[in-house]
Amino acid sequence: MALDRLQDLGAVPAPARVTASAGELARRKIYAGIPDDDVALALAICQKYGLDPLLRHVVLIAKNAKDEVTGQWTKRYDAYITRDGLLHIAHSTGLLDGIEVTLGKDELGEWAECAVYRKDMSRPFRYRVYMNEYAQEPRGAWKTHPRAMLTKTAEVFALRRAFDVALTPVEEMGIDEDSGQGELAGLRQACRGEIDLLGGTAADVPEASAVREEGAGEGRRKGGEGVALPGGAGGAPGAARKRLL
Repeated sequence: MALDRLQDLGAVPAPARVTASAGELARRKIYAGIPDDDVALALAICQKYGLDPLLRHVVLIAKNAKDEVTGQWTKRYDAYITRDGLLHIAHSTGLLDGIEVTLGKDELGEWAECAVYRKDMSRPFRYRVYMNEYAQEPRGAWKTHPRAMLTKTAEVFALRRAFDVALTPVEEMGIDEDSGQGELAGLRQACRGEIDLLGGTAADVPEASAVREEGAGEGRRKGGEGVALPGGAGGAPGAARKRLL
């Protein structure tokens, strides 16, 4: 059920408004140097989903784009939601019933699969991503913490679908926020220019200690923590099970 509908029914609280003072502070400190219209878009998105621009729930990514009419290269800003923003939306609904992440490897390569459980649905939202699709030329956190970054990417795919968020997550684009380079993994820009990350600094990337391996035979637990189901995702043998702490 869409977030707007749940709010109409009183199932979840309406999103908190972005106050004028918070919006102005975000404009000066978080989105400094970015055109007013693009900042207004980011603030409007925060308003719709009850996100906090000061916590960088929404970031603006600048990239070079070629004008099809003039042929000139210009800088264009796109708005993206972060994993922290998606988690904020999920928790604010009161319907999040756990997040489960499974790591494994098959003939296509190393993968991470995330399952997001909702209290009002009988089946989880699952999504699997492969390392070779996002770390072809790893840099930054994709080089130093590849499994943590792959986990984040799987989480945002599943969270976005589970809670009906139309905005594209920054991790879904393969952008490494932590390196500050805004790399679009797997994409080759015609201009080959650097893609800058603006409107945000390093997001919270879980270290290896932020997840814990689970036993292969342990079933799902209630109470907001997701754990792997017996047999792992798709029954893949030897899959490592991890639970967010």
